[in-house]
Parts: sequence; structure tokens; C-alpha cells
Amino acid sequence: MRAISHRVVGGVRATVRVEGDVFETEDQRNWTDDSFKTYSRPLTLPFPYPVAQGERMSQSVAVTFQGVPPQSMSGLGPVHLNVTDAVTSFPRIGLRRADLHLNAPTWRDELERARYWGPVECAIFTSDAPKDLPLLMEALEQQRPEVTRWLIFDATSSITPASAASFRFALSQLYPGVPVGGGSCANFAELNRNRGVVEGLDFVSWGVNPQSHLVDEQTLIENLQGLRPTVRTARSFCGERPLSISVVTIPHPTAAASSWIVGSLKHLAEAGVQSVTYRDVPGAEAVLAVTEEFLPDEVVASSSSDPLSVECLAVRKGSRVRMIAANLLGREQEVLIARKHRLCLAAYGVAFIDLMN
Repeated sequence: MRAISHRVVGGVRATVRVEGDVFETEDQRNWTDDSFKTYSRPLTLPFPYPVAQGERMSQSVAVTFQGVPPQSMSGLGPVHLNVTDAVTSFPRIGLRRADLHLNAPTWRDELERARYWGPVECAIFTSDAPKDLPLLMEALEQQRPEVTRWLIFDATSSITPASAASFRFALSQLYPGVPVGGGSCANFAELNRNRGVVEGLDFVSWGVNPQSHLVDEQTLIENLQGLRPTVRTARSFCGERPLSISVVTIPHPTAAASSWIVGSLKHLAEAGVQSVTYRDVPGAEAVLAVTEEFLPDEVVASSSSDPLSVECLAVRKGSRVRMIAANLLGREQEVLIARKHRLCLAAYGVAFIDLMN
């Protein structure tokens, strides 16, 4: 690319022009970041790039703006949260996944622990299917954990191997009716690069880590907007197969983790995923309990007048709607729900209100 133009805010556009080398732009929504990265040289060109002694190189980046920015809207009243008539089924939520790395000596210990977890999602990592599969089936015959779904991944890469078909057949004999899926155990980028792996799977899955590139709080909040594009893109090549997010992690501690969970579940649920599994996210259990004790059947589409500061998840059970508001910032904020209910949210706070539909 030589130049790119984009909207910065209402009424203002920026144009970035690069010279002196071949640049390319990467869509970082493949990693659920709501951003794009421009760099040189393109990854398809050979590297390392030889530069002879005495050779001079010149590069430039010019940024220009057009338009007049709007007056700042900060501090002009509460954040407005509203619902629409659009609904979708509420996804299955999990907080644990048993990972069986069949090339590691401890996988049987993990399987033993899974027996006491109740209904559990189970991921199998294999590097030698003819060797691994008989050993796995023997152990499952003995342990019989309560498994809700299986995921099959290659132990040395991040995607589902061709041997998944043999695992699927064997597991369906021992656990009839339990779906067997896969895709990428890492980011969506790996699934998007290897779309053919979805063939023969009961469902397709990938992981979410909103801190893949940066770990600051503002990036974490902005990256909530990068979740839906992955679901839309996956739907374009996965057909009607159910889509599952496994697992969602936040590796670097942040005070915004609890409120981020509300925003992530809102975007993934409204996009139509069948299940979401969170793992080792501080505050996840308490936040999700607010949703689960309501026993929702559906997710109702909701909107925020300032989604970078407050997000909202709306769920419905019969004629009742629960709106769960999450403050993404480290300061107190006031919200106006459905044009008439006011809540004051503490810094990074999560609160809810129940309405009649």
C-alpha cells in the first residue's frame, strides 16, 4: 500500500501516505484487535533484508487531516443504554476446559481431575494419532468424565489435524451425541489461514486473547469491537456449523477484567456464537453468576452511547429483561437505562437492573 484514508471522528478524515519502501497493512481483527498495522517490508518478501555498507535508505510517513472535529462530548451527562427488538439464543457459558496433551506424561492426571468438574469441555492435543487414540480411549473407558463437547488439535501447531476424523469416529462410539469440533486453539488468524480444517467438524472454535499485541487498558477496551468481525468472517466459510469461542483469556492482570467480560459476552452472544468458555479471567465467576442465575433464554441487542466507557449486556427470560451494565473506566460513571432508569457505576463496576419486556 502507498496511502490509506480513514475516518478519525465525525467530520474528520486522516490520510497516511508512505514512501521509500514497500509497505503492507495487516488486519489485526484476525487477533480480535480492533486495529490495523502498517509496516515494511511485506512478509512475502525475503528476509533478513541485506543492506550493503554505505547504502543509504530513505523512508517517510506523512499524515494529513481534513475536516473539523466535533465539540467534545465528555462530561455532558450519563451514558445512555438501550435495547432493540433483535434477539438471538443465549450461548452456553463455561469456566473450565480440560486440556489433554497426549504427548505429555500428565494428561491422565488432568483427565482424572476432570471427573470431578461436572459437565466439562475437553480439548485433545495429539501428535501421533495411531499411538495416542487407543491410549486415550482406554483411559476414557476407565474414567468416564462428563464431557459436553470435544475439541481436537495438533500438539505441534495451533490447528485441527487431518487425524481428527479418526478421533471423531472413536469418540462418537463412547460418547454418542457429544459434538466433536476444532479449528484453532490459538487466535482466529490461524483458523482464517487454514479454513479447510472445518470440514467434517460438528462445530468450529477459536480462542480470544485481547492482549495479543498490547496490554494497556485502553487497547483492551477498544478490542471489544474486534470480536464481532471474527464471527462474521467465520460464518462466511463455516456454513451453518455452530461457532464456539474457546478459550477466552486475559494473560496480563487488569482492573478492567470484570467489566471487559460483560462487553465480550455481549458482542459474542449478539453475533450468534453457540458457546463461550472463559479461563483464568479474574472476576469471571462472579460476573457470569449475575447472568446465569437469571436463566436467560435469549440475548437482546443493546446499544451504548459511549461503548468505550460503558458496555451493556441484555438478556431475556420470558417477559423479563435483565440489563447488565459494565463500567470500563477507572472512574465513577452514571448511566441511563432504557431512557428512565439511572444507575451510578463504581470504577470498573458491574451492576444490573431487571425490566419487564
